[in-house]
Amino acid sequence: MKVLVATPLYPPQIGGPATYAARIERELPAKGIAVTMLPFSSVAMKTRIVRHALYFLGILRKARGADVVYALDSTSVGIPALIAAKLCYRPLVVRIGGIGSWERAVEQSYKIGPPHEFANYLQLLSTDLRQLYRLERMVWRQARTVVVPSEYLKQSLVLLGIPAERITVIYNGMEPVPDGTDRVRIPGLIVSAGRLAEIKRFDVLVEAVRLIAEDLPDARLHIYGSGPTHDALEAAIRQAGMEGRIELRSALPRMELLERIGEASVFALASWHETFSNLLIESMAVGTPVVSTAAGGTPEVVNSGVNGLLVPPGDAAALAAALRKVLMDAAYGMRLAGAARASLSMFSGARVVERTCDVLADAVS
Repeated sequence: MKVLVATPLYPPQIGGPATYAARIERELPAKGIAVTMLPFSSVAMKTRIVRHALYFLGILRKARGADVVYALDSTSVGIPALIAAKLCYRPLVVRIGGIGSWERAVEQSYKIGPPHEFANYLQLLSTDLRQLYRLERMVWRQARTVVVPSEYLKQSLVLLGIPAERITVIYNGMEPVPDGTDRVRIPGLIVSAGRLAEIKRFDVLVEAVRLIAEDLPDARLHIYGSGPTHDALEAAIRQAGMEGRIELRSALPRMELLERIGEASVFALASWHETFSNLLIESMAVGTPVVSTAAGGTPEVVNSGVNGLLVPPGDAAALAAALRKVLMDAAYGMRLAGAARASLSMFSGARVVERTCDVLADAVS
């Protein structure tokens, strides 16, 4: 079988599609699947109209020699991949990490609910966002299979009218992580990381640390990342009187960040929404206890009280209570961490490759 992979990102670029593209390019040939990779970055330096035209022509040319076209997003590569697949009578498989129009609306500060409620808010969107949504939905409906990283996202697409039988869940796979065996943890250290954006709700985490500061004098928080809410977050730290307890630190390369997480007593994630958090499973893999909000696909990863702790999104008091529980009982935290490492087999890279092979074979058959 021959597969043409259309990817928006490709190494040395970083991001989920780049990591995934590199994995399948490296490992699918051993499964009898010849891979041709077409990164959008190959035309990214051209003007907007020229790059989209050149990319479409590239897909159209290469699709003729493929058995299946596999697009790693809905729009930038998904739309030209759909048109080329139709013209060449090839099946199209699309892999998405989220609903792009919903994510864009959140970035533009629309007051909307999480993805499973998106249908209720479509009429509030601008013409451009509604058009983006219609294009995404067209690609999803025309694809032979839509691959998503969580049952949560699958159900969100079903609520938007995509047939459940056309959606396949393949959880993201982990890349190698630093060895956390017998690592010395720093007492009281909480680490969090991610893009400093409203959806990540680092302000809730700041308030949770303020709530535990009096009875846990060793408790402190390091947040690694950059983004549009940096200044507002700094202001929230000052307002809470936590300048000596909470530090905003620059974003780090993945392995360096995981080293820092591996030194912490707990990794905390306060997001309002997460389709699937790679950083959460990587924190579990390095042996650090995790406390997270029960947002989006996170409950598919964390079984609260078994391999981590979950709290409602936006609830600083509940987040503080969970952090306090782990920080005050290191043995309890290590029991959670041990169970977490034992629960990660479904997120292995080998499983991702096997499931991807199955989806591509089904599309061709």
